[in-house]
Amino acid sequence: MGSLTHRDCPCPGRILTDTGSEFAVCAVGGSFYHFVKGLNAPTGARFAGGLEAVRMNAPRIGSSFAVWGGLYSVCDCTLVYVCQKEDPWNSNSFWCSHGGILSLRQGFLSVIRSSMHGAIFFALVNGAIIMAQRSQPDPLSMPVDVPAVTPVEMYSSMPVDDEAITPVETFEKESGRGSHK
Repeated sequence: MGSLTHRDCPCPGRILTDTGSEFAVCAVGGSFYHFVKGLNAPTGARFAGGLEAVRMNAPRIGSSFAVWGGLYSVCDCTLVYVCQKEDPWNSNSFWCSHGGILSLRQGFLSVIRSSMHGAIFFALVNGAIIMAQRSQPDPLSMPVDVPAVTPVEMYSSMPVDDEAITPVETFEKESGRGSHK
């Protein structure tokens, strides 16, 4: 049995967090987009047109993406709870169900089409990720060359004579502390 990742453990809180963060991110992004789009107002009312476009459209964009993010988290948490593991099949299944639920109002054929689009798209993305991970060498199996450092190399800037002087002795000698020969 696979283990759950730290991201998937606190599911009720994660659903609310994802919904709120989707709303915030898309409301800010939508505000910027619609402000720039609203600047096409007649001369003299450009700034007011931008603000009006933000007031009318940013909450709509933010809330539609909040629904998307919340439903995404609900589907993910439900399938992780049912399967008790996180694997590529689980991810593909929740993308399929997520696409179908979002298109419920358009009818049965739209549900099937959206579910298949979501499943195929995520299968392609997930397959590319798995292939990229397999093509890279395992960092734990690669030999690591650690050069051997001798004490002479460590203190190469210090003079090497018959009597070796440590850095502590050098500090004490320069500062006038300690007893030296």
